[in-house]
Amino acid sequence: MGRRSDDWSWDVPVCPREGAWKRHKGAFDLAGTRTRNAGETQDIPVDWSERLGTETISASSWTSDSVDVSVVTSEFTDTATVVRVSGGIAGQEYYLQNTVTTANGQTLYGFVKVVVETDLVP
Repeated sequence: MGRRSDDWSWDVPVCPREGAWKRHKGAFDLAGTRTRNAGETQDIPVDWSERLGTETISASSWTSDSVDVSVVTSEFTDTATVVRVSGGIAGQEYYLQNTVTTANGQTLYGFVKVVVETDLVP
């Protein structure tokens, strides 16, 4: 039985890296690919408003698929989240998962891909 591409009941990986994390229904790419230098600490903002509709965020958590990239801090508003990341090895890519709980109890999942470039700090 086939499924349409707009069917959110698909089991899709939280991140595209095969076998990296457990699968969740409705996970999606939050902010595309973010590129950063190895020596940087970077804030990555994510706007959830389109996915939330009239819902609001009541909780948000971030995790990394590797110990090489650290989630330094995270914050959220009614419709957006921000994660501050540091670390990573130049030439590697990493995935960050954002788990959001809405005011009516829904749990939503998404990911951000982070590509680390050579540290260009003089």
